[in-house]
Amino acid sequence: MKYSKPKAGSLHAEKIVIKPMAKDVWNNPTTKLHLFCHTICTPYGKMMAAVTGKAVCFMGLEMDNSSFMKEIHTIYPYAEVRFQKIKLHQKVQQFFTKNWEGIPRLTIYIPCTSFQWKVWNALLQIPTGCVCTYRNIAEKIGNKGAARATGNAISKNPILYLIPCHRVILSSGKIGGFHWGIGTKLKFLNAEAQHDRHIKGFAHWEPTFF
Repeated sequence: MKYSKPKAGSLHAEKIVIKPMAKDVWNNPTTKLHLFCHTICTPYGKMMAAVTGKAVCFMGLEMDNSSFMKEIHTIYPYAEVRFQKIKLHQKVQQFFTKNWEGIPRLTIYIPCTSFQWKVWNALLQIPTGCVCTYRNIAEKIGNKGAARATGNAISKNPILYLIPCHRVILSSGKIGGFHWGIGTKLKFLNAEAQHDRHIKGFAHWEPTFF
């Protein structure tokens, strides 16, 4: 299966900018990173968004505060977290309720290596309704022998849906794993499907459905 080349309408690439966060920002006990967290209601269920005043630092499924704090502090060990809605949360909400063409660009500000940054930017280029494999992504970033490392980078994506790692599947055609559960991955893929046939399972899932 060939990688789905970016098309006009690959809105993740057009509307989302990934900015690497320096280590002295996310791993500094002296100058703590301040994050504002709020629940976003989406067609896929409730999600938790952690943001600074200007950028998104984490998107995940809604969970209890203890589990959420554990998830956040795995990525941002010294972050100071407030459960408070700010203006940027309203902009994030628009990505789940409005036509993306009328929404200004959204900045994602996250820790990453140069390799992870390349992988995550490649994910933004997969058009809605299309899928590709880990090997395809490795080839796209010019390192076709790094499919396993690419899969590892994808698994560490801290931004659910807005960095669309759910669009990557196994070379066998099976759907593969997902940090937030296979059911969530199927929900996203079904919603983006360019046809009226929804996926009921994943053992014999065929990427040619899209």
